[in-house]
Amino acid sequence: MALFNSQTGNPALNQKIFDSHPLVAGQSAMTFSGTINKFIFMFVMLAGASFYSWNVYSRGGNIAPLLWTGIIGGLVVAVIISLKMEWAQYLAPAYAILEGFFLGTISAALNNEFKVKAPFLVMQAVLLTFGVVLAMLALYKSGVIKVTKRYVMIVIGATAGIFVF
Repeated sequence: MALFNSQTGNPALNQKIFDSHPLVAGQSAMTFSGTINKFIFMFVMLAGASFYSWNVYSRGGNIAPLLWTGIIGGLVVAVIISLKMEWAQYLAPAYAILEGFFLGTISAALNNEFKVKAPFLVMQAVLLTFGVVLAMLALYKSGVIKVTKRYVMIVIGATAGIFVF
């Protein structure tokens, strides 16, 4: 299956690489329901680890080990996944748990820091984030949103704008 019609000098983008890559060669197409199932599984892993680390913080426990395990472990697993993509299916749950530790400890600390000035700030951010994810999935599934190059550029531009803000 030819992905490119033109020749390229980039060794990472030649047809031979795409034909031999284990994530492309012999794999079936990604489905919407498969994506949703994996999203739910990863979310449960992340939420469980976040809940655990939030509870450690709220009971006055030492969150430093969880925070640093999440930061360093998440970085190490992310680098491994980026270098060995065929391991991603096995390392993704570990990454979700490590990120859950990090997000839970940071969120609990920020929630405690801003409890007087902005109560429920963290919960609002979490609910808004997942509200947007669910709304976008529903719009995509219903066919309202069609992913085109123009759409991708709009999303990238909007994301960059939010980052700058």
